[in-house]
Amino acid sequence: MADEISLREILPVLVERLTESPHDHNQLRPRPVLVLEGCGGSGRTGLLLDILDEWKNRTYAERLTSREWELADRETRIDPEERDPLRPLMVAIMVWLGKRLPGFRLTRMRMLVAHIAIGTDFRGLALDDQLRLLDAELDKYCDPQQLRGLLDGLARFVAAAIPNPPPPLNIVLDAAKAEWISGAVPVLVRKGMRRRLDHAVKWFGHRDLGTSHDLSIRSIPEHVLIDLSNHARQRDPVVQRGVDDMLTGALLADLRESVTRLGSRTPNILLLLDDGDLPMATAFTQSLLRVRELVAAAGAVAADPLTLVTASSGALTAALYEQSGGDPDWAHTEVRAILAPDNASGHGSRWAHTVVDHAAPTLAARPWLRAELTGFTKNELLLRAGAIAPFHAQTIASNLERLAHRHHEATELSLQKISADHRLWRDIDALLSSRVQPDGRAAAQKPDSADDPAHRHVPTLERHLLQVFAAGLDPATRPTEELIDALVTISAARNLPEARSLLGLHNRDVIGGVQHPLYTSSTLWSTHRPDEVTARMHPLARYLGLRALAVRTDPERDWDAVFELLRERCDRNDTAARLSCDRLLRRHIEVVGELAELHTRLSWQDWTALVSDILATPDPHARAPRVEDLRGLYREDTREWHIATLLAAVPSCRNPTVTDDATRDRLDHQIGRAETFLADPDTVPSRIRIWC
Repeated sequence: MADEISLREILPVLVERLTESPHDHNQLRPRPVLVLEGCGGSGRTGLLLDILDEWKNRTYAERLTSREWELADRETRIDPEERDPLRPLMVAIMVWLGKRLPGFRLTRMRMLVAHIAIGTDFRGLALDDQLRLLDAELDKYCDPQQLRGLLDGLARFVAAAIPNPPPPLNIVLDAAKAEWISGAVPVLVRKGMRRRLDHAVKWFGHRDLGTSHDLSIRSIPEHVLIDLSNHARQRDPVVQRGVDDMLTGALLADLRESVTRLGSRTPNILLLLDDGDLPMATAFTQSLLRVRELVAAAGAVAADPLTLVTASSGALTAALYEQSGGDPDWAHTEVRAILAPDNASGHGSRWAHTVVDHAAPTLAARPWLRAELTGFTKNELLLRAGAIAPFHAQTIASNLERLAHRHHEATELSLQKISADHRLWRDIDALLSSRVQPDGRAAAQKPDSADDPAHRHVPTLERHLLQVFAAGLDPATRPTEELIDALVTISAARNLPEARSLLGLHNRDVIGGVQHPLYTSSTLWSTHRPDEVTARMHPLARYLGLRALAVRTDPERDWDAVFELLRERCDRNDTAARLSCDRLLRRHIEVVGELAELHTRLSWQDWTALVSDILATPDPHARAPRVEDLRGLYREDTREWHIATLLAAVPSCRNPTVTDDATRDRLDHQIGRAETFLADPDTVPSRIRIWC
């Protein structure tokens, strides 16, 4: 199955194919952008760090994020007209590419010229004066001392993204050396630097969008640079896209020229862009794809040597689909779906190489690819459980799968806890109430630590995971209590329209409307069809949210209040929605009576589909009914008696805190007996498993 393809085996091979030189496996350039998509806690950043560790000594490879700039931008609330026109992420990329790596020599002259122009304010000057000012600025930075000052300023500008950033241009100049060069060989240095700058300036006349000798396409490069500076100071989104595209084009042209000099055995430059949903990161990814498409359409050389791997919780992929002008076609870009037809049985590096190589033509044809991080495969979970308790691996894996649904961080933290205390694999309540550090590490728990005030400030595992899901909605904001509270509230909803009906219960200063990522995240809400009614919240997020809702004490927003509101706002003809709320409001007699009446009228297939929908919402509340209590309301072996059995036994069987083998066997037997009694003997076997 496609979802059983292990990304942890596939991704290293896929990244290798996207990054290796054209000489290896005849990989043409440019390579597709790879988007690692997953909800909060899916392990996106960890995978980027693994990729960096593998490639950092083999090519230019770095992980960047614009998060600190985005946070500062939102918190300082600077007037748009007063913001620095420089693009922090583009400056960071230029600065990063200045580090020295054996066997590489990269030029970034076009990027430098662009940033010199953007850093110069030409507004209010006549054209002739603008041209003289541009020439003077370019000439000024031919002086090594002035150049060092510029580079130091750029390094300070991007210090939030790159610790100890290196200077660009492959010139490592300390202050004494710069002063010596300026005084000793001024003419040589200036002339050499000016030739390089003038060569870079000429590129802005055609920008790889037409042949450099075609006068009908060429622009006056100095005019283009002046316009670039003026437009970089505007806040019109359309204008900003044009500025982004010119800077991206300069970056790709510099990289293409650099790598062309190094030969066909040179691997790609590998940029790992974390927090890809942030506006700066999304703008860069979109710009990269636009520029590649335009350069290819112009018939120019488009073989840029940049491999971009970025991470998203769904907003970036939605933006990329919107830019392409089409509705999301998940299978068209999803790595597992592309590899699935070639997925032979087997595992390991040799198997992964075979699968990826066989699908290489299809993968290469996509401008971008989406690797959906759905969590551990069954075998990966078993291997990790076996390392803790080999004779109980299957039981541990099953218990954790019912709880975490293979969610990466939840599974990893749970396994850490179970490794330290083997009792926790049977006591899921104790597991969820155990403490973890804010950075996600399992906190060491001493026997007397429960009464320690400092220990009480450390979040429980279930609280930490709710914070993780909330943090994944918008990486530019820190998850607030109000956002987590809103996540808890909408966990009562069976689908996205029901969740929207609860908007009025949120703090509207935090959740402004249904456009908030709480309602739009494609990783928090998953569906295989373009139908919002089928969109379901991530099962772990929903279960944890319902656990928190079950103990909420605010009478206006507690369990009963939320489900009463859902019932009031559901469509009168939506039987499943109405009976689902009634079940959770403990109106069991009404639910059993109506289901018994419908059982006489509906086909078995339609009736079981309805009951499945009614029982889909987990019930972790302390008032959840026991089988014996509901059965006691009816005469044994009647239709109502067996329907009551299903209403109590199915949610209990699905409850991850029910781990006792004898209890689960008893519930399984009760459900099987009810199914046998209620099923139509003419159309289905007498022993069919539907719900557990």
